[in-house]
Amino acid sequence: MRQTWPKILIRLPEDARTFVAGQVERNASSFNSEIIRCIRDRMDQMPGTNQSFQEAGDNHGR
Repeated sequence: MRQTWPKILIRLPEDARTFVAGQVERNASSFNSEIIRCIRDRMDQMPGTNQSFQEAGDNHGR
């Protein structure tokens, strides 16, 4: 069964959008997955933030 995640609308500065678009091309992925990857990478840098997601079994995008 497909997971339904809440949808959000974000505004990106042009330079951030250009960066994400480049990552989409480079990794043959979607804008959504690249934004999630950026957030998860930042979470990995902050002690304690990623552990709660792993304990909950949420490995979406990993």
